[in-house]
Amino acid sequence: MRRRAVKSVMSTLVLAAAALFNVTPANAAGRVSKWNGTLQNLQSAYNGEANAQARYVAFAARADQEGYGTVASLFRALARAEEIHATNYADLIRKMGYKPVAAVRAPLVRTTWENLARVATPLQNWAFYDLLPDYIRQAREDRNSEAIQVFEEAGAADEAHLVLLNATLKNLDSLKGSKGRAYYVCTICGYIADHPPAGPCPVCKNPDAKYELVT
Repeated sequence: MRRRAVKSVMSTLVLAAAALFNVTPANAAGRVSKWNGTLQNLQSAYNGEANAQARYVAFAARADQEGYGTVASLFRALARAEEIHATNYADLIRKMGYKPVAAVRAPLVRTTWENLARVATPLQNWAFYDLLPDYIRQAREDRNSEAIQVFEEAGAADEAHLVLLNATLKNLDSLKGSKGRAYYVCTICGYIADHPPAGPCPVCKNPDAKYELVT
């Protein structure tokens, strides 16, 4: 009787986990126990990237309105990079047998200077400085090599994005009235180059044919 009771409780927990993570009862127990931490982190990262993409699209529109064409181009390139990150996370979530979920909110849009300052400073990029290192540690504990790779590549790409954002913020006064310019986004990892690439992506090492022109 005791064994039956324990088995009944375990079955109930498996069904509850299946409902929570949108998987079938047949495989819920193994997946939830093995991937729970990394899965939650991937879902969180996916949600963050989806919101970041929406934010940069809105920032680009404001920059165009204010006559900062070059800045608008950078924001559009960043939006594309965040879309690539979100896609990478979503693909891995699906590969693990789950459904990616994001709640995209209307972004807060201010002046172009304020928008740049908001995303160019380390204190504002808490996701990069605080969350990603924890996500990578968890993925290593879970021995999820694919998650480690997508987190590490997203972090390296975001670090390069900060360099572009800070340079743009520093020179913002001289960019008033500027036209759009070309940026090159790696479609594998989201790295952005501000000049025509001449070789493999410095982050994911893929050939330059994987770059996409964004203006």
